[in-house]
Amino acid sequence: MNLELTADQIALREATRDFLTRQPDFDIRESTAKPQRRWRISTWEALGDLGVQGLCMPTQFGGSGLGPVEAVMIAEELGRALAPEPVVECAMVPAEALCRAAGEEQCERLLPSIASGDVLAVIARPDGPYSVPTINAWRESDEFFVSGTAPLVRNAQSVNLLVVPAVLDDKVSFLLVDPIQPGVQRTAYLSHDQSQGATICFDRAIAELMPAGSDEVLRTVVAFHQTALCSEAVGVMDTALKTTVEYLQQRRQFGSLLADFQALSHRAAEMYVSVELARSITRYASVVIGLDSIDADEHLASRSAVQVCRAIRQIAETCIHMHGGIGVTEEHPIGRLAARLIAIEQQLGGIDYHLDVLADSVKPDRSPAISDVELAL
Repeated sequence: MNLELTADQIALREATRDFLTRQPDFDIRESTAKPQRRWRISTWEALGDLGVQGLCMPTQFGGSGLGPVEAVMIAEELGRALAPEPVVECAMVPAEALCRAAGEEQCERLLPSIASGDVLAVIARPDGPYSVPTINAWRESDEFFVSGTAPLVRNAQSVNLLVVPAVLDDKVSFLLVDPIQPGVQRTAYLSHDQSQGATICFDRAIAELMPAGSDEVLRTVVAFHQTALCSEAVGVMDTALKTTVEYLQQRRQFGSLLADFQALSHRAAEMYVSVELARSITRYASVVIGLDSIDADEHLASRSAVQVCRAIRQIAETCIHMHGGIGVTEEHPIGRLAARLIAIEQQLGGIDYHLDVLADSVKPDRSPAISDVELAL
């Protein structure tokens, strides 16, 4: 399988990287004027003009018609710039759910607004790997209602559309909920990386059923989200490594540059290897997700998460160690990069969960098929 980017993909990556590099500096800790939106409104609108939010949407709905590979690639660039704009959570992931579960009229009504950045949506489920929805839905006459709680939903405090996975008639379904109604209450929280989210409580909230929602759709959407998060982490780790190498080449100790110490150079080389391994398996997972194989999606998302979570701990801890005391301060970029990496690790569910997923997928009663061996690589 060829994992090299095409010329068009490289051009898209470079254009996005150049755009994000030219954006004004933004310290999320100082964004108190509008506490519900801790990102740059002008950048969000410009990303919509560039077509980033609608990257994976069909062209008839205002999107670019591209796939998971391009979406994951853009997520890496967002991580590289430590961009706070919630492109993944509030555009790409809910759009993926709508494309798979919504009806034609719902897509025509909602996707163009999400692609332009005018509508912010989010999947109303807790951060982390796949789990059966805890929200219940039912029908009364011609209306649908939902009740339950979705804890710790990232960026949920600022969206104007909720895509709610719920159990309806003992099956997983998807419903659309307007958050501005008496039956929806959002309690905001602040993460340790200074990003925001909310716990959403539904109490007989009026909802609109998405006709094609299913457990398979939820599993695919979660796998796509996890792979995008892994790619964002790769971008953050790449910046952290670059920042640390530059520090080693400038800082002097005992009359020599830190980069001249062999032990530190070797640790930097080990970090580089870990970042490249994480990038490779994440890109491979994005290619497989485009093939719409449910089992492969889940297993590869977990494999990516295992490699990325290992690299996250290594990069965050080693970079702080190499910087010394300044590395644990909020004022230095390496501290903010490390905080974002640990937050992503928590969003992914942690390495132990994904190791359990992979262990459970092993079938001792049969010989592995060729496809199983390929997925294990």
